[in-house]
Amino acid sequence: RGVWVGGWVCERGEPGGDPPLPADSRVRLAGPPSPFPSAAAIAMGEFEVHRLRLFAFLPAGIRCVSAGPSSRLAVGHVDGSLEIYNLPANSFQEKFLPGHETRVAEALCWAGAGRLFGAGLSGEIVEYDLAKLGVKYAFDASGGPLWSLAADPTGTQLAVGCEDGSIKLFHVLPDRIQFERNLDRQKGCVYGWGGESCLFDHPEKEVLNPFIC
Repeated sequence: RGVWVGGWVCERGEPGGDPPLPADSRVRLAGPPSPFPSAAAIAMGEFEVHRLRLFAFLPAGIRCVSAGPSSRLAVGHVDGSLEIYNLPANSFQEKFLPGHETRVAEALCWAGAGRLFGAGLSGEIVEYDLAKLGVKYAFDASGGPLWSLAADPTGTQLAVGCEDGSIKLFHVLPDRIQFERNLDRQKGCVYGWGGESCLFDHPEKEVLNPFIC
């Protein structure tokens, strides 16, 4: 006589008869394991809880990429999020920075000692906090939407190409950036640096022109 509970049979007396047997007198019956924890396991705390969440993963398109120090690769997505990959470690995703569609990076670049900067159509230069996985600060470049961004070989200067045709230089300080000067307006976007020259593409001539900075 007994009650089957999670693979255990619990003996009990007849109404008005013997009292129920103590817990240690329960007898394990042979049979298939129960998918539910037994009463004894619950009483003794011998069980584990596994949480499972399902969601519809919707990947976002890639807007820009930038290779950084120690073979790190920064990837900017159209939803404003960023990913940092470690290329030597089988392209392992080290960090993920959530973003917003109102602040999408059109260009990314590394400067200084592993500092990551971004620029976009909001007109702001953004430095990302890779420790707290968010935006450290945003600096208005005062040149309209920003289409390109590049750092010099020393990592102490940033050049940003604005929609109004201007090229603006910023000095990279330990905790922020500081506006340095404007270069003459050009028909093109900043492409990169070559020595002491800032390179920009010319949409009409389809060539790269150097600009002495």
